[in-house]
Amino acid sequence: MKLLASLSILLLTFNSFIVQAQNELTIYFETDVYELNKAQKKEIDNWANQNKLSENISVRGFADHTGSDHYNQLLAKKRAEAVAQYLQQAFKIKISADSIIGEGEILKGALAENRKVIISNIKAQQKQAQNIKKVDFTKIKVGDKLQLSELIFEGGRRYLLPKSKPALDSITKILLKHKNYHFEIQGHVCCTKPTEKDGVDHDTGIRNLSVMRALQIYKYFIEKGIDKNRMTYKGMGGSFPLGGSFEKNRRVEIEITKID
Repeated sequence: MKLLASLSILLLTFNSFIVQAQNELTIYFETDVYELNKAQKKEIDNWANQNKLSENISVRGFADHTGSDHYNQLLAKKRAEAVAQYLQQAFKIKISADSIIGEGEILKGALAENRKVIISNIKAQQKQAQNIKKVDFTKIKVGDKLQLSELIFEGGRRYLLPKSKPALDSITKILLKHKNYHFEIQGHVCCTKPTEKDGVDHDTGIRNLSVMRALQIYKYFIEKGIDKNRMTYKGMGGSFPLGGSFEKNRRVEIEITKID
């Protein structure tokens, strides 16, 4: 038994392994390697042919924690780029640059399990919310969701891009005007695995990114005069992708919870 366990560890350490899941593929790499070998390409082919590829593909590269932070970040990025390049060439699909992510090193777990790339084939699972700037508030009912589509977050962070500031101010004015509507602010992320409850906030290393995005907007609304008793906030993780670009899925929405 000990011999078998030792052989398993050696195989995982010195060979590239590929793990498949519905709508997701994980590829493991040898130390310091980022180029795909024939076996890995074949496994990608098999997975892609079994799962109809959407327009919303994410490719995330990782490294173990041996070596410097800078080296591991570059290695993780190269792994993601190598896989994305193969996917685009082999299957004639386009993967947006912001969906090819070098996540850097993983500090916990076995080293061999951290040298990997995760490909996510995300399919839309949620009906499109109504745009808050176009909605007729006289027709809104409890349970309706309103889209804050012009609020765009930085990848892996809770912070909005500067270009979103005018849109946030405009949305704030709308909510100040309609004081009888109570709502929940719901934060979302892209690119999570089915087993992951939320994305990692790159500023803290904590897996609560969707919560922090919702909280960020909640605090801003309070600063601008919206009664905190009208609002709650919640993180939805990556469970409700809209399809399309990953920028679009890094979002917040509001759900009407009460009308006075």
